[in-house]
Amino acid sequence: MRRQRMTRATLAFIAGLGVLFSSAPAWGDARTEARAYFRKGMTMISNGEYGPGIDALKRAYETLPHPNVLYNIARAYGEMGDLENAITYYKRYAETNPPDKDEVVAVVAALEARLDRQRAALAAAAEKSPAPGATGPAAPAGATGPAGPAGATAPEGPTGPSGPAGPGPVGPTGPALPGVPEAPLPTVKLGAPPTEDVYEEATVSASRGGATSPIDAPNSITIITEQDIRLSGMTKLGDLLRRVAGIDVMDQSNGYVDLSMRGFNQRLANKLLVLIDGRNVGLDFFGSTFYESFPIDVDQIDRIEVVRGPGSALYGADAFAGVINIITKAPGTGKNFAKMGLGPRNEGYGSLRVTGRNENLAYRMSAGYTRLSRWSRTVDEKRRIDLQTIEPDQNLGAENVRIDFQSQRRIAKNVNLGISGGYSDSFSDFYAIGVFRGFQMYERTGYAMVNFQAHQFSLRSYYNLARIRSNHFTTNYLGQSLYGGTLAIDAIDTEAVFADRFDTGSLKHAINLGINHRYRFVQSTFTDTNPENFVGFFGQEGIKVAPQLEFVASARLDYLPYTRKWEPSPRISALVHPSERSTIRASFSTAFRKPTSLEGYMKLGVQSSSGAIEAINDASRSKVKPERILTAELGYINQDLDWLALDTALYYNRVSDLVVLAPNRYITPSDVQRGDPVWDNNTGRYIAAFSSFANQCAAFNVLGGEIGARVFPAEGLDIFANYANNNVSADRPAGCDIPDDQRTSKHKINAGVQVRSKPGIDGEVSVNYVSSQVWSERVLDPASGDVVYRDFPLDDYLLLNARVGYRFFEDRAEVSAMGFNLLNKEHQEHPFTQYVGRRFMAFAQYNF
Repeated sequence: MRRQRMTRATLAFIAGLGVLFSSAPAWGDARTEARAYFRKGMTMISNGEYGPGIDALKRAYETLPHPNVLYNIARAYGEMGDLENAITYYKRYAETNPPDKDEVVAVVAALEARLDRQRAALAAAAEKSPAPGATGPAAPAGATGPAGPAGATAPEGPTGPSGPAGPGPVGPTGPALPGVPEAPLPTVKLGAPPTEDVYEEATVSASRGGATSPIDAPNSITIITEQDIRLSGMTKLGDLLRRVAGIDVMDQSNGYVDLSMRGFNQRLANKLLVLIDGRNVGLDFFGSTFYESFPIDVDQIDRIEVVRGPGSALYGADAFAGVINIITKAPGTGKNFAKMGLGPRNEGYGSLRVTGRNENLAYRMSAGYTRLSRWSRTVDEKRRIDLQTIEPDQNLGAENVRIDFQSQRRIAKNVNLGISGGYSDSFSDFYAIGVFRGFQMYERTGYAMVNFQAHQFSLRSYYNLARIRSNHFTTNYLGQSLYGGTLAIDAIDTEAVFADRFDTGSLKHAINLGINHRYRFVQSTFTDTNPENFVGFFGQEGIKVAPQLEFVASARLDYLPYTRKWEPSPRISALVHPSERSTIRASFSTAFRKPTSLEGYMKLGVQSSSGAIEAINDASRSKVKPERILTAELGYINQDLDWLALDTALYYNRVSDLVVLAPNRYITPSDVQRGDPVWDNNTGRYIAAFSSFANQCAAFNVLGGEIGARVFPAEGLDIFANYANNNVSADRPAGCDIPDDQRTSKHKINAGVQVRSKPGIDGEVSVNYVSSQVWSERVLDPASGDVVYRDFPLDDYLLLNARVGYRFFEDRAEVSAMGFNLLNKEHQEHPFTQYVGRRFMAFAQYNF
């Protein structure tokens, strides 16, 4: 009955939301709507319809601000002779600190000189005007007199956001004013109007050499936009990323999530490379990412770029299944705001941002707080007598206090310096591999980064630190070890990239060359001191042999100190463009994942129930090889229609050398005779067995596909949907006896509807469906005492999520509410983790 009442209430909420949105004029996807107004305005201006064209450009800017629109408005005003408005909009454009700021400043100076001359001429004419009562023709508003003679030119105007400068109009050409002398006035070249679509989606993750359209990307790309983030209401990145086709989400608890792409997810997932503004945010010891420990929150994110498929050809080790690059809002953009959210079970969310610009210096400062409860308790209050825990509050799933700062200074044209830094103090509970079903971890992380960009050259260097204290907490009785440990990670990354575009005859080239060095120092309770140096060289060249045909070749070479070998990662892609905004893409690539410190260096004694003996997990006893993947992919993307965007991909993956926990090897008399240790001086226990990590003997074949579409049928309505299929089979050589292991579901469906309305009401309703799957996990067999594989089937599940918000007070204030898993269909996403429950949160935001 409770489930039925909840279902009826949810359906009533959705129906009411639909009625509410349909009762007022609605405004659809901001980028698509702005693009339509922009194209309409530029067409009108090119046909000489300046007034309506400028109005359309202003509507585009109001819908989704973009500095290049200000440039186009300024230029249109200049063409029609309204110099005052032209100067106003050129100045607004210059305030955004564009690359052509110096040229724009020169244009403004020339226009102001022309306007001063015009006003002086008008004043002189007024002094010579007839006596009172005499009539004469009035001077037209905005008229500036005749153009000056040939050769009387002011400094050249800007080239604009795209395209070379052209001769352009030279100011107004209307009739001369009565009484105005025929003195020459400065002529101003406004430059050629930009022809690019300023609202085109762009990705910086596909080439590492500047923004590239997904149409020209050599691999599959999904972009989660700022609008997607805001309308979803999600504050957890894992929940937000569920909408991406092919991504695997394992929600261990309300405070920790494991993510992978196209299969092979696991506890402490290590198959994705996660970046924030190009900075690696993974924890080197585990090889995984703790998303709730970031120094930023979702309200500081401009977009999330997801590279679907291996990316080692540009990013090296760890970009095994794909890349997630979180792009934050640029300093000096967006609004200042304060936001607060509250939910049941003492959940809370806070976010504060202050941003601004002073001449050539822009900055952004943010701070935040998050508190998430556990989906379920592990230790009941009544069991505190015989059980021990490190964290008194067993309802706490995650907590994070964070600050972040970014600044950017424009030194000269196309020369910029960026400095940023951040710090977070967080707590989370997660589930590790092997016998450890649960950990609690206190983590302090920080970073400092410097970015320097000069024309085609860029240099980035950053320092990451992590200080961690963790304890195993699930069912430890008094007298048993909590496996408390400390972990210190220091890493310094430096990367230099050269990117350029040039032509050789009829061929168009886009080239990127780079080198990076990473110094990593890991010190842990369970490992020896571990300093390592990693070096990588990478390059990519795109050659467009014709407007319809392009080839992209990428390659990278990485040195791994663990194996003391160089690892190559090539990729080749062919792009065929049947139309200007569609692409058929075929690619072939390889990628690898290097062993983590956990897999290569850890030494941990696991206590038995008796307390007197233990099994040693000694990773140093065996040398594991990097995991490898070979991929062939065929994709198609089409954005020919303003109301439809389509993206499909078919892929084949060959995965080998997966790193897994090896079975226990028990101590024998011959081991003792050989001198193997039987006593652990660190723990004071007898050693009964050894284990370590090993490369799995089987190779896996993965055949799958993804299809996704985004539809904009009307202003105010944005519909998205995608489907992913994944089929896994194993090739087992003789003697390789392992079970089938899906590690992902065969079918995944995501869909949603977004709505924005003119009165300020907006929201989203989304669903995520994941089919059933079977996990094969190694567990202790009570009968034999051996560690054996066992299959754990998991049911399919459906998530229904929704958000509704209302903006008021001239869009300076907003209230909203978000619900996750509204049907409250509790389910496990891994057999050893918590059941995922329902979550609500209400928000209030004020922009200042």
